[in-house]
Amino acid sequence: RGVPVTRVIEGIRGGVAEAINELKQMAYPVEDLKDERLYHIAYIAGRENEDIARLVINGAQVVGLEKIKEPDFHLRDLISAREGAENELFQGVLINRIPISREMPYTLKDAKVLIIQDALAPEEIDDEALGTETGFQRFLALKEAYSQNLMKLKELGVGFIALAKSCDGLAEEYCVDHGIMVLQHVPLQDLQRLGEHTGSRLLKRFSLSKEVEDLKHSLGYAGLIETDEQTRPVKILQGKGKPVATMLVGAATKEVAGERERIAKDAASAVQATLKGGYHSGGGATELYLSRHLEEWKKQVKGMGVFGVEAVSTALQKPFFQMVSNAGFNPIEKIELVKEKQSNVGSSIGLDFDTGECKDMLEIGVVDPALVKIHGIKIAGEVSEAILRIHTVLRRKNIHQEDF
Repeated sequence: RGVPVTRVIEGIRGGVAEAINELKQMAYPVEDLKDERLYHIAYIAGRENEDIARLVINGAQVVGLEKIKEPDFHLRDLISAREGAENELFQGVLINRIPISREMPYTLKDAKVLIIQDALAPEEIDDEALGTETGFQRFLALKEAYSQNLMKLKELGVGFIALAKSCDGLAEEYCVDHGIMVLQHVPLQDLQRLGEHTGSRLLKRFSLSKEVEDLKHSLGYAGLIETDEQTRPVKILQGKGKPVATMLVGAATKEVAGERERIAKDAASAVQATLKGGYHSGGGATELYLSRHLEEWKKQVKGMGVFGVEAVSTALQKPFFQMVSNAGFNPIEKIELVKEKQSNVGSSIGLDFDTGECKDMLEIGVVDPALVKIHGIKIAGEVSEAILRIHTVLRRKNIHQEDF
């Protein structure tokens, strides 16, 4: 009260920036996928599901550190959950689709793979053009060309086709007659992973108009393609392209499968964030240290911006305060106890919420991804600033209305 909002916002910005800078400097890097800290992070983020934590860590080891650190790669995308399945990690791609016809083979060996990021159907002509003689002749020509293109599938030895869109009746009949498995309406993400694993290029429908020799270079290969008759997804294994891992999370019911999938994805995201940005001590210890740090740092701040820094410092104590309160201890007493221990021992000292005693969070395996903490503090600062600005605008509006 009595402090201009703009000064408070300046203080919050400064406090948040200093906290984030300190977090970056404090982060412990992880360079080995066998680092025990990774398991602790997966275990905590995975709601203490040991099987999920192990599955995620094993999956990360198969993928490799270099791949995980790529900007456009998301480890969570390799996770899928199925009702009635068991936890499984395999090198290959899982597509949640079934062959479009029961007469198609459900298992293939040494299959050539064709991926079409389109429909397997003749080129379309609008109804208005089709009503003209020229348009109708064009339709017949396209249909004939399409029939000729389908025959190339046999000549190429294609055994498996994945489509982004639908497959028309003529193509379905042709594929059934020649023992070709077809999946339609496959998500783009799955098509891309399939192409990476099998070495296939993603083609458009008009690509089938190319010569057979040219099309051969666009095909991929899979040593084994099989459909699970119970859970239905199709597995594509032993591709000639890059190794691709899939983490299958099993559950007894559909509802539980959905929840376990979300938990596993959270664990995978936490592991990837740790590999990219390192980790900090958890249990609110790092936030409590940052609060102490800002209390000292605010001495450098001039003017009323100090109030904003104090707001950030106070907010950073809240996670620890709430955890201590939930554990049934006196929050004020324990905060002071941990602060004293941190000043003498180090920033990783926190509280064992079972016993109420001070413990080193790193030693007992209570750790959090650094990027998650950094992102959380950054978002909190932005939201606080937005609320303060909105509150100011609303107050001004009300004052203006009262004048009338």
